[in-house]
Amino acid sequence: MSNQPLAPREPDEDGGILLAGMRIALRPAGAALATDVAEPYLTGGERIPAGWGGGFLFWSQNAVYASRTFLAELRPVIGTRGRVASVSFGPSFALVRQSDGDRWVWDPAVGGRGKLTPAGLVDIASVPDGRVAAVLEGGRLATSVDGGKTWKDSTSRAQPWPSSLQAAPDGVWIGLGSAAALRLEKDGTLSEFTALPKKPDAREATKDARWTLPESPIERAFRRGVPIDDRSAWVEAAGAMARVDLRSGAILDMTRRVLPTDMSCESMRMGAEIVTACQGQHGRIVAASAASGEPVIEKTFEAVGRFSSGGSTLVFEGPCTGSTPAPGVICVRRAGAWSELDARAGFSEADAGNAKLEVTRWVPGEEQGAIGIVVRPVFGFLHARTGAFVDCVKDCKAQHADGLNSRAHDDVIDRTWVATSHGTLRGWTRDGSVTVMLDGTVIPSAYHWSGLRGVSAMGLAWDRDGRVWQSEDRGETWREVLGPPWLDNSRDPLECSEVGCILGPWLRVGWNAERPVVRNKPAVVRAPALARMTPVPTLTCVGTGEVQSSVANPGDNPTVQNEAGLGARLFSRLQGQRSVFRTAFGLGPLHPVISTDSTAFGLSALLHARVPEVLDGPNGPAPAGQGELENVYTWWYAEPFEPTITVRTATMRLRQMAEAAGVFRPALLTLNSDSDRPGVPVLSSTPGKAEGLLLGLEGGIWSWARHGRKRALEILTLGAEQPDPGEVISAVATGDDRVAILSVPSEGSVRVLELEQGKARMLFFIPPPPRREQYPANADALAIDAKGDLGVLRIPSGTEPSTREDPALLMRASGAPIELAPWSTLTTADAAECVNDAAGYRAIVQTQRAWLDVRNANAPVQDTRGMLAMVRWGATRVCLEAVMVGADQVDVRGNQIPTQYLAKFAGKLSATRFALVQGTEYRSNQTCRLQSAKP
Repeated sequence: MSNQPLAPREPDEDGGILLAGMRIALRPAGAALATDVAEPYLTGGERIPAGWGGGFLFWSQNAVYASRTFLAELRPVIGTRGRVASVSFGPSFALVRQSDGDRWVWDPAVGGRGKLTPAGLVDIASVPDGRVAAVLEGGRLATSVDGGKTWKDSTSRAQPWPSSLQAAPDGVWIGLGSAAALRLEKDGTLSEFTALPKKPDAREATKDARWTLPESPIERAFRRGVPIDDRSAWVEAAGAMARVDLRSGAILDMTRRVLPTDMSCESMRMGAEIVTACQGQHGRIVAASAASGEPVIEKTFEAVGRFSSGGSTLVFEGPCTGSTPAPGVICVRRAGAWSELDARAGFSEADAGNAKLEVTRWVPGEEQGAIGIVVRPVFGFLHARTGAFVDCVKDCKAQHADGLNSRAHDDVIDRTWVATSHGTLRGWTRDGSVTVMLDGTVIPSAYHWSGLRGVSAMGLAWDRDGRVWQSEDRGETWREVLGPPWLDNSRDPLECSEVGCILGPWLRVGWNAERPVVRNKPAVVRAPALARMTPVPTLTCVGTGEVQSSVANPGDNPTVQNEAGLGARLFSRLQGQRSVFRTAFGLGPLHPVISTDSTAFGLSALLHARVPEVLDGPNGPAPAGQGELENVYTWWYAEPFEPTITVRTATMRLRQMAEAAGVFRPALLTLNSDSDRPGVPVLSSTPGKAEGLLLGLEGGIWSWARHGRKRALEILTLGAEQPDPGEVISAVATGDDRVAILSVPSEGSVRVLELEQGKARMLFFIPPPPRREQYPANADALAIDAKGDLGVLRIPSGTEPSTREDPALLMRASGAPIELAPWSTLTTADAAECVNDAAGYRAIVQTQRAWLDVRNANAPVQDTRGMLAMVRWGATRVCLEAVMVGADQVDVRGNQIPTQYLAKFAGKLSATRFALVQGTEYRSNQTCRLQSAKP
């Protein structure tokens, strides 16, 4: 959990590490801790450049703090509405990016948020002499040599596009989409290099080439190792045994590889030997060695079984030889020798009408070899060495002993239970320990803990106050011991072995019961206030009193499997003797990077058809017969932004779909299971109206469902030469049977393609940001002007609306982006200023947070669930044609259903409050009014 940028790079440099939110500086005299913490705790940080005066910037889940030195008092900077993901420093400000895609500027001169410059800023890097490089939206590059006072467009030099920025002692470096790189010189020129300079990495410098596992040597030693002394431990590592220094994590020695590298292994000390048990997919292996030296394989097992140990006994829950396990037969290792114990003689005592005897686990013991826990046909205990069975039916409570019937952890060797010499079972539970007498009596411990981890006789636990306790006798007695200075009680931080314990980010070496010390509890620093949000216009809706609702009733007919369809409709799960699949399409704001609720506004469509019978052909799946091609596919859909919420139907046979799909047609045969997918509204040429829905099927095939056309259903595909476009998030009708789509592949680039039946062509491409997570918080929208020219409307501002300082941008196939009017100019499309000004680009804008203050009469609506807004957006104003936002829930025949408002301000003015989900629909006529934002 250490944060590499905060660790000291020079012996006299300030710095430290973050562990569970605590700031710790590692010094020769020991660890020094900060006296205050944040709540929620700090999760990351960055050094503030020396040119700014130095210090550190830290952040938690919902706030940013600054401190003069690494351990100095935290100063609240600003509250955030999302988790900080990264910080990059410009000449006089820090660009803060959040995990939800939002970004904003911290200006230390004003002590809070500052102006974002240049417009469309994505990433920035600077050095003290005034050299600055900035990546802007659309893959552009701007450079400056005077600390950002003036900027130069250097996009033409950054080909194919800037992929990273790096501040180094010799200047600012720009990585390109290929392996090439540029360095910004003091005179403003850009020098070409074959690669970026490699950042020094202390971890790479100290990495041992012999270690090939992803986890560090010290972590593996603490999880599965065996201590040699108080400074080192042996641990299996990819087939070899490695001796690891428990202070530095360095590998002191390593044997040859003897064990299979594809097995999971765990070691334990048994007398003077180190015994390593391994389990894999095809067998089990046990190896032994002296306290040091190369392991020797002493036993292999063909049967599948588990290992458990107690004291000096190791049990394999299967036969010593052969591949067929037999209930009651186990293989036991004691004093270096293996013997097979057969307890099947005791089966007759547990016999209950030829029922199969089931032993859920074997508990090792010195004298008994092991005791089996029998759960069927009756509960009881089976002695492996003698075969005696103890019936525990009458008044038996052992089945209530937590952890006795199943393992609580996935360790290779289970060491949680032991059969004592007194004839009892003693074991660890999730929050304590328990003794089970062989008559079934359960004797729980008086101690109960918030968390516990036991290894053989040793146990470590912590209570609700975060204090740590240790037991050395399987939980009979406990005493408080020295714990870490800061323990995260929100999750189980314990993982223990014979070497010690991992307590979250802390390593406790050995099992010495050190006396606890009194530590001053760190003060919780005052959390900073949230930044004031940009004011937004108000949408107020009032019901007119007319309400319609209906609910689908599947009925109780056992011969018909009816299920809820789109709204108050039913579809049959069976047609004759053939099963039917269904695909539901949601309606809501989409995003190619951030996980969103694509059904925020309910459903837009539902497709169902018989599951096709398929054969495996030489070229992939093929219909089982010509009759399959007549299979009927039925779409139910409701066009977005249509206030009547009318559900319509369209059908097409598989044969017709395959003809339209062309080379993509085999993918249709894999569309045969229930799934939920997003629906994409298609912008029409008529203000305030959608041209149906684009509904993704399989493998680059889309169905375009729309009302009022000669063909209510169109099947569209990518051209064979086109790459997979990624997530389709926006669409515009460009002709009667043509649609343009905007898609974003996984790396965050943007592709605009035009599709018509049997054809597809790329229109233009927008490069990705340096990192995928730097894609804007709101999805791009495909936009079109009155002449039919297409563009991409990009909204970098995120949860806050676009402003003059952080404007929305119109990006086209060529030329610089155009800055658009701020959202505060929003006006309804029927207003005179919009009617008399036809300039701008039309688009359906999707935002993760509604850019409106939505009100039900005078009551504010809290759960707005984002926004879909049909707008015409130009350089002087935003004209609102239609908008869809969340509303409160309503009760429909005992079910609480979320609703949404739909208001149209173009064409025939109307508004409704509606819900369209599987099995239920609701509609209430409304009157909606838009008011400008209050300053």
